[in-house]
Amino acid sequence: MSTVNEVFSPVTITNYGKRVVDGVTQHNPLWALLKEKGKIERNVSGDAFTWNLEAGRHDVHITSDDQDVSDLYTPRARWKRPQLDWGQISSFRRFGKGILRQNAGKEALVKVRDKEIPAMYRDAIFGTNGLHYQILNQAGAGYTGNGLPMYGLPSLFSAVTWSDSTKEGVIGTGSTYAGLPMYLSGLAANGVDGAERDAWTPTAVNTTSSAWAGGTGAQTFRDNAFEILTYALTRTDRFSNNDPSKRASLILLTQEMFTDLGYKIEGKQTVFVSRKVGADEAQGIGTNTDMLYHGGRPVVWDENLPAATGYCLILDMLGLAIQPKAEWGKVPDSGMGTEGEDSDWFELDLDYNTSRRSLLASITLPGQFRIDSPRGVTQLYAGA
Repeated sequence: MSTVNEVFSPVTITNYGKRVVDGVTQHNPLWALLKEKGKIERNVSGDAFTWNLEAGRHDVHITSDDQDVSDLYTPRARWKRPQLDWGQISSFRRFGKGILRQNAGKEALVKVRDKEIPAMYRDAIFGTNGLHYQILNQAGAGYTGNGLPMYGLPSLFSAVTWSDSTKEGVIGTGSTYAGLPMYLSGLAANGVDGAERDAWTPTAVNTTSSAWAGGTGAQTFRDNAFEILTYALTRTDRFSNNDPSKRASLILLTQEMFTDLGYKIEGKQTVFVSRKVGADEAQGIGTNTDMLYHGGRPVVWDENLPAATGYCLILDMLGLAIQPKAEWGKVPDSGMGTEGEDSDWFELDLDYNTSRRSLLASITLPGQFRIDSPRGVTQLYAGA
């Protein structure tokens, strides 16, 4: 009697999954830049996801010869350890024999193995509750459903107070991320010596504030797009004007906001192309991605963003940590298989349900989206 592994080859299906991941990291601007910067980590272990944060500075003194400096030798609490629970994303499918009978002949198994299962991988990234979807929509600490969520970018902005008359929203005193307070001077109040007041604080820019254009213009993103984005980039880049790892590398907008920006640019810029153009992302033309530029940074739109929401991102401060793959029989003593390619994001499990006489397929991505420092994230939102 044939087994499920003889009908559905695990190797073949896993290769489909790798192709989906390769396509994502080659063509989606967010994932392409994260991969380029080495911010996608595999085989990360531990009962929780933690990392080290240099949260405070050393004290520096002006001294003189023969000065008694004994009281200047003091201990410094400069480090904190943020911590998040691991997240998990899965997709499940049961294939009854009736499905296989109905697709007999040349179509037998082709739709199921070659199309349906690869689509599971695709939707586990971009579908509702998929990895990419959660990164742009999931406020991790506020999640109340089953399972373990990803802590997406909205996790930083669940408690923002907006005002019509100010360009920025205020991060509430109850806001935390990875166990640390995000409000201004929150780390100092949490026992960090020499903490910069905004070292763990994101920026929330109000795109509909009356303060844009000197308070005389219309309160829409389209009317004030240049001023809003320049301000957002300046606030995001405030930690360094020279170190690229501390400067925004990508601006994500909704399609509507992207169109508004393009409308503004059309009135200011014209590009003449006199010869064949290759796929040069540095120029934003000849690529398969709708791309604009502002302040030297690429601007793209993403259909998964919530309405009236955008982000300026320092991608060196973001990343994805993936746990080791647990595939049965890979290693006799524990079943843990940690070897593989960079595109090995998902675990694959195949089985046969005797009570239903059906083939069972599931894929799982165990990991967590990491924001090394919330200061690397600036939200653009129609707050008030």
